[in-house]
Formats: sequence, C-alpha cells, structure tokens
Amino acid sequence: MEQNKELTIEAKVEEAFKGKRIDYERVFQNIYPAHGRNGFTERNQTFFFTHNYLKLRPEAICWQEVPFGKKEHIDTLIIDGNSVIYIEAKRISGNPKEKEIADDLGRLLIHSYRQEITKGLCCEKDEYILYITDIWDEGKYKKNVINKWVENYFLEVIYPQIERNPELHYSEIEEIKSGIFSFEKINNPTENAIKKYNIAYSLFKIKSDSYTNILCPKKLF
Repeated sequence: MEQNKELTIEAKVEEAFKGKRIDYERVFQNIYPAHGRNGFTERNQTFFFTHNYLKLRPEAICWQEVPFGKKEHIDTLIIDGNSVIYIEAKRISGNPKEKEIADDLGRLLIHSYRQEITKGLCCEKDEYILYITDIWDEGKYKKNVINKWVENYFLEVIYPQIERNPELHYSEIEEIKSGIFSFEKINNPTENAIKKYNIAYSLFKIKSDSYTNILCPKKLF
C-alpha cells in the first residue's frame, strides 16, 4: 500500500477500503467469524478500515467511539493533516435502517457537534463523513439497497429522511465517492453463505460554508 500524502481523501479512502477487503478475504478463507446468522459486529468494519488507513497514512490520528453531546458518540474519528473524517458504521440487516442512517448523518451536519468532537480543530480543516456498512445479498429490502448503493441510495432514500427535520439540509454535504464489494468468489471451509456478503462505503464532503448550529435532541427524527 503506497504511502503518499499527495493522494486525495477520496483516493486514501478507496485504498484503505481495498485493504480492508483483502483482510476480510484472508479471514473468510480460513474461518467464519460468526455463529449461525448472528453476522459480524460493526466494530470490525471500523477496525479493519482504520487499520488499513493507518498503514497508508501512519502519521494520521485515529480514535474509536469519540463522545459528544449527551451520551452520544461517533464510531471513529480520523485526523489526517488538513482533513477530518467522521466515520459511522452500520449493519444493514432485515429491518430498514433509513432513519438510523439519516440520524447518524444528520447530527454530523450540526457544526457545534463537530466542534465538540474535534475540540475546535474542524474550524481549520476540510471535513468529511464516511459511512461504511455491510449487507447480505438476500431478501427484497437488502437486494434493493445493494442495487441502489453506488448510484442513488442516499439521494433517493436517506436525504428525504434528513429533510424531515426542517433545520437540517442535505445540501450541506456532497457525496463524492462510493463503492460496494462482494465476496462471491470466496470459498469458506464451513459457511458457503459468505458469497452473499457485501461491504460498502460512501464518502461525503461537508461544504466549507456548512454551519448548521442548532440545539438538537438525541434523536433527530
């Protein structure tokens, strides 16, 4: 994995996600790290991504579960030079997750929250939100999410949820990169279902004039 500070954030995220996929493949070729249909915990999503990001950018700062507000936290924070990346992870299971995803994104539109998370550093840096998820290719709902993810999932499904709060506006962020990867070619020694497993991400740039600064309850919607 090439270490190059001249890479854009989009390129760094893409490279780190490719490394995460390789690590996942190495695991799945040897073991099935779950019991029955319990799936894989969200922490693995953020761990493997940040592990590969730090291989690419060892001078970056990374911390898990950064607290803010009243008993809230974001899953991961990365500070890399002049950039801040707020990371949220979600398992998309059989139950619709649109409101939860919108809540995760919506609270990061609030400037005072971002100031609290970064102790004011966000005012001096470019800001990004990275949303990562995993999803199984099964059932009508999850298949629909997979089909829409790269093209228009957030535009058609998540942004309207954000706009339900009249003080939040999705126009303050711009989706600049997304990807989804399957493991259909993996031969797991104990569980063939891994072929239906997918990991995905979407990267958003917070526009420099985004200063929504409302007092917001724990749940936005």
